[in-house]
Amino acid sequence: MFLSALTLALGAQRGGASAPTATVRPSITGTETTEQVLTAVAPTWSKTPDSVTRQWYIADVVNDAETPIAYDNETPIIGQTGETYTIEISDYQSAILVAYTAMFGGTPVTTFSDAVGPIEYTDILGGIGSFDSAAGWSLTGDAAITGGKLQFTSVSGQKLALLGGLNLPLGTYRWVGTVDAISGGPINTRMAGGTGGNRTGSGDVSVTGPFSVDYVNSAGTAASIGLQAPLATVATIDDLNIYRIA
Repeated sequence: MFLSALTLALGAQRGGASAPTATVRPSITGTETTEQVLTAVAPTWSKTPDSVTRQWYIADVVNDAETPIAYDNETPIIGQTGETYTIEISDYQSAILVAYTAMFGGTPVTTFSDAVGPIEYTDILGGIGSFDSAAGWSLTGDAAITGGKLQFTSVSGQKLALLGGLNLPLGTYRWVGTVDAISGGPINTRMAGGTGGNRTGSGDVSVTGPFSVDYVNSAGTAASIGLQAPLATVATIDDLNIYRIA
């Protein structure tokens, strides 16, 4: 079933023609990214219902340029009937909505919230990867943060930018960023510390421009991430985001 913004604006309610209505439809609050918590805000009814139930739904995004977004193929999320819903990684690019069904003398009336989404991945660095300052980063060798950028500045030795204090479980992580300049060899991605020891990424960064590297952490909890450059590498990295994608 395709739901346009007009349909939603008319109330998105289902029930008999003479049934009581929701005078204020339900809504959803929270951050629309994976592993974050959404909270349902209950509707207001024109009459006091005998009982009320709640159900969270996932749907395909049809048009996110509309306000509210248009969606299709809404499907109940099994077992999700509570006030809150923790967004799954698998919900990426989907829409989430919540429905309330009230009973009035044996007649059910269902009202839907607007959909939120499309769901995006959560940046586990929380903005630290923009290199706006050196806060949180441990720099060794000829590594420096200048003007919001990470720089590996000479060919005199190994360079490493390490960010610790993390607790990254098993999973697949996507490193996304921009390399302004590079010469002399690839930049290596690292996950280290905690159970399982060091790991290296599934792909190294060796060209200028945007990059995306998927990294499978299969060796246990990682306590830190890093970008490392070998002896001959000179490079400037403009930003870095890391998302858990599986």
